[in-house]
Amino acid sequence: MHKVFCGFLLGLSLILFSTITARSEIVRSSSLYSAYLMARQAELDYTPSKAARYYRDAYNYDPDNRVFLNYTILFDVMNGKIDSAAQLSRSMIRIERSHYLSRLVLAVEAVGFRQYNVALRHLSYASTANDKGAIVVSSIGLLSAWLYEALGDTDRAISFVEEIDVEKWFDLYRFYHAALINDFSGKKEEAAVWFEKVNPLGSGVLRILDSYTSFLLRNGEHEQVKEIAQSFQKEAQSSLLITKWQENILQLQVMESVVKSTQMGFAEVLYNFGTMLGTKSGEELSAVYLQLSLYLFPGSAFTLVRLADIYGDWKRHDLAVGLYARVPDFSLFKSYAEIRRASSYKVLNQTGKMIYILQKMVKKDPDDIELIAKLGNVYLGRKQFAKAIEVYSSGIDQVSVPQKKHWRLFYLRGIALDRSNEWAKAEKDLLESLKLYSNHPLVLNYLGYSWIEKGIYLGEAMKMITRSAEIRPNNGNIIDSLGWSYYKLGDYESAVSVLERALDLKPSDPVINDHLGDCYWKVGRKTEALYKWTHSLNLDPSLENLVRIKDKIEKGLPQIKDQRLEKAMQEGTVPCGISCPEE
Repeated sequence: MHKVFCGFLLGLSLILFSTITARSEIVRSSSLYSAYLMARQAELDYTPSKAARYYRDAYNYDPDNRVFLNYTILFDVMNGKIDSAAQLSRSMIRIERSHYLSRLVLAVEAVGFRQYNVALRHLSYASTANDKGAIVVSSIGLLSAWLYEALGDTDRAISFVEEIDVEKWFDLYRFYHAALINDFSGKKEEAAVWFEKVNPLGSGVLRILDSYTSFLLRNGEHEQVKEIAQSFQKEAQSSLLITKWQENILQLQVMESVVKSTQMGFAEVLYNFGTMLGTKSGEELSAVYLQLSLYLFPGSAFTLVRLADIYGDWKRHDLAVGLYARVPDFSLFKSYAEIRRASSYKVLNQTGKMIYILQKMVKKDPDDIELIAKLGNVYLGRKQFAKAIEVYSSGIDQVSVPQKKHWRLFYLRGIALDRSNEWAKAEKDLLESLKLYSNHPLVLNYLGYSWIEKGIYLGEAMKMITRSAEIRPNNGNIIDSLGWSYYKLGDYESAVSVLERALDLKPSDPVINDHLGDCYWKVGRKTEALYKWTHSLNLDPSLENLVRIKDKIEKGLPQIKDQRLEKAMQEGTVPCGISCPEE
């Protein structure tokens, strides 16, 4: 599949190269050349709307250039301008009768108008192209099958599906659409046979699994649905989407069929290809299929979320937020989409909108620990500690008997309280968090480091930080805490060794560079210390650290009598009887 797509792009690139070199007037025409360069830059910036506009300008300057026309169509589709792309596609097929993208766009337009014979003609022309790859062959086959179903010929539709002969990976989608077509036409037994072929192959594809379990529920197979949902949770990587899907499916409510019209069947094929190609090498073509799918089924939560995720990968969060917002309220994807939309607003520095979304979600679902944590973390990151404490407390106050899953709320509230200079309350929360999740490295690290900073319970604190580093040996921040703890206890040689390891893990961290500079100074490596401090300045430290580092560069570290490592064992009684957790 990867090779097929790479060949598709390579072919376009070679055509473009030959066109540019053969037509030297492009270089001579400043307006045309400028439009082309701006279009290419818009491509690199993942801005499909600008790319479409500039390629259109280039095409208007050189209307005989089919490459500019091709790219204008491509980026119009990527930008969701299907009607505009269809107009240009009519011009393209007069130049190149079997042009795949143009015929695909026109087939989608025809399906939208329920002109199924017209759509079949477009796909038939597309099938006559030379050098068709697996993507082109298989997409034409599945789309044609749905058109024959729309024309009342289910047998021919299934025959089209069965005759698609491409690579083995495509069997999953052949079987899936054979099942959907039979289900749509009312042939439940035949659909069940094809779904049985799908299940072993499709267990890792949420969309296919959703369709399959919907079919089973509509046919009373509740126990089988339970087994599938539970086994999928074990095998699949945990995520909010999977969790919400499982919660929804285990309610065993009868669900509607995934495909309720020919348009939706056509859209499902396009969605499937959009997700198949959704890798770093295929996201542009993926966006094309997904936009065409949305044209036919604008309310598809699956398609909206997948396309929005692609725009997020492209750092085009301005486009992603609009797509996430379109996910219907009743969809199981709604929570996921809203959280992703809030994250996109954060990247766009529109934190007011982010907070508004999270506040609405928390109000709707006040028991959702993750939502409460996310909202509180926004305030914590903005140093609005009182508001952060209020949010975390709203979650904690609803808990009658704290369980392991609540460790995070106590941990985060403890941090907010600590930064509000309420250490006694903070310590109580951190200890409670450690009781709930005795081995969590973040809690061990924060509490242990805080005790060392305050010069209390030093032996227990070092055990906690050491244990934390053992659990997360590749976490630069935790290794930094361990190294800095050695420094605070006066064991500078150990501190240097550990902090050098932390710097290997996070070489661009200003705090770790600063800490290592202090350690180098203490062991007499003053030139290296000055280098690390200077490097830390160039890594954009906080304003407070900036002033302090500049002072060290100018004056060095003051001569203070070293603390002795033995002091680490001079500890009092640890509050609440907490001791360093065992394995």
